[in-house]
Amino acid sequence: MSEPGLDQRAHREPVLDVDQVSVHFGGVKAVHELSLALADGELVGLVGPNGSGKSTLLGAISRLTAINAGQLSIVGQRYDHESPAAAARLGIARTFQTVRLLPRLSVLDNVMLGSNQAFRLEDGTRWLARLTSIRSRERLLEQSARDALDRVGLGYLARARPGGLPYGLQRKVEIARALASDPKLLLLDEPTAGMSRTERDEIGALISQLSREGLAEILVEHDVTMMVNACPRLVVMSQGQIIADGDARSVVRLPSVQEAYLGGDYRAPAQS
Repeated sequence: MSEPGLDQRAHREPVLDVDQVSVHFGGVKAVHELSLALADGELVGLVGPNGSGKSTLLGAISRLTAINAGQLSIVGQRYDHESPAAAARLGIARTFQTVRLLPRLSVLDNVMLGSNQAFRLEDGTRWLARLTSIRSRERLLEQSARDALDRVGLGYLARARPGGLPYGLQRKVEIARALASDPKLLLLDEPTAGMSRTERDEIGALISQLSREGLAEILVEHDVTMMVNACPRLVVMSQGQIIADGDARSVVRLPSVQEAYLGGDYRAPAQS
């Protein structure tokens, strides 16, 4: 349960609505009767100790993890019985804790895998009118991928091989691939793990910019300072449930959050 008075949920139709969702593995309640909603452009930081259920929740939302109870809706459409591919077609994109790029393909080709998802999301009649040949389809997919690369500032690397790029740039390529699917919701699972402070700041700035552009996002990270700086809203999980949800700088000062996650000695960064 959230601390009283700290729920800052926007009073708008949610992009994502998680309603009393549970994921149990045998007797382990990885996620239990959890509810969460996000509106357009909302950037929510999801934190908690190891084993609190954060990645399991992202798996449930993206349908990679089966749920035992509850409902999932994206823009008002229920999808908790859909496949991961169907969830992606409905507008849910995600990145993972480890880099998942294809090293033999160019950066552009990797991102085009995401733009191909966008092609499937489009209205069939409208696309059939535009796609008069395989070549024209490929041009549209390539342009979508180039637009996504430009959006993350990597247009100049379109023909590079991802294996030769620094780790931080590989992460940006993954974000571009997710953006190429034209998602309604972006799930980011520890995108700055293993990065330098400078790289983390760059990814944090990119994630914040995408939010300002209207994309709903859930960000999982262990760098609490980065989360407080980047995310207006912070959701804290412990033992499969939400223990706090609200303004990030207020949430990290809560005694319950300090005890469950921060060790009692964390100080929120000054407002920039």
